[in-house]
Amino acid sequence: MIRLCIIGNSHAAALKRATDAFRADHPEVRLSFFAAPSRETAALEVTDGRYAASTPELAAQLRLTSGGHDDIVPSEYDAFLVYGFGGRGDFSDNPRLLSAAFCRAVALERVRRSLLPRHIAALRQLTHAPIFAALTPLPGIDGIRKPRRLMRYKAEMAMVQAQICDPHGVTLCPQPPESLVKGRATRAEFAAGSQPLENAHRPTPGTHDRSERRHMNAAYGRVWLEHFWPRLRATLADGPKRAAE
Repeated sequence: MIRLCIIGNSHAAALKRATDAFRADHPEVRLSFFAAPSRETAALEVTDGRYAASTPELAAQLRLTSGGHDDIVPSEYDAFLVYGFGGRGDFSDNPRLLSAAFCRAVALERVRRSLLPRHIAALRQLTHAPIFAALTPLPGIDGIRKPRRLMRYKAEMAMVQAQICDPHGVTLCPQPPESLVKGRATRAEFAAGSQPLENAHRPTPGTHDRSERRHMNAAYGRVWLEHFWPRLRATLADGPKRAAE
């Protein structure tokens, strides 16, 4: 059994809703989700060798998504995935008006201000197990506004890997190539009919608004997990030495 712990925000809903279908083909994996909307997982704290909720609100939310747990005990997992933090653009982004150096600095600062650096640093304090990360998916293309990015997708990934992930021995995972439109957006069918992450504190609608393009659906989650699966298996087959390098 491969035990994968996933720390995420609302974007983790795509992976969570794909779990049953994914496990039907890969029964040897167990996915445990510790996910909460927006920046709510900022209330996770390292304590007594665990990564635990420090507020009752987050504890209730994590128990909902994880199936009863409000803390992460590192020894109970073989690998970790921090999913959906950082890399989010802004509708006002216009790289034509800015220097390449400024675009790079802004893109990097956005990731640094996300919870990605916090979570991977905390996990690395607790474990030598493999840690993976994935940025926020690129928005779904809508056919109206041309998607704009401060940096090309591959360049942004390389920058985040070098500046944020490498110091902690973390592997940054790209979006599946088949989900991308010229490295600037996600294919529209993967944003259609996306569903919110379940919320312990307020009811949520069955689906997002039809205009929602930033969150992906279960079909995307399935493609992402299938793309990630060979990398996860290969890393674990190499043993714990890789994480310590």
